Amino acid sequence: MTGSPLQKPPPGSRTSSSRSNSVIAFLLLLGFSNELPELPEHYENQRDLFERVEECQAAVFIFVEVDDDNVVYFDATASRQAPSTRGFAPILAQGVDGPSVEQVLTVPDDYPQDL
Repeated sequence: MTGSPLQKPPPGSRTSSSRSNSVIAFLLLLGFSNELPELPEHYENQRDLFERVEECQAAVFIFVEVDDDNVVYFDATASRQAPSTRGFAPILAQGVDGPSVEQVLTVPDDYPQDL
């Protein structure tokens, strides 16, 4: 085998190994969908504060808040009927819920496309 192990195979040349990796990635994503916490109670009647993530096929809504100490808080909600889409929200939340604004701003703009 030549090239980098992280190099994408040419279109139409998917191997059984790459299919297996895709299945594993999908199963992991489904597992993450169960890790999306329920919204904090104080947001239950304030759904209008949430922004819809337009790029998602199924509805995902997020709310980002910054406190007086510049700590970022990230909340999201998504339908349990869309587990693959729902799986991305806790992955993102684990990276941007709790650090400082400065740390969050270092996340590359195209990071969601890498997921």
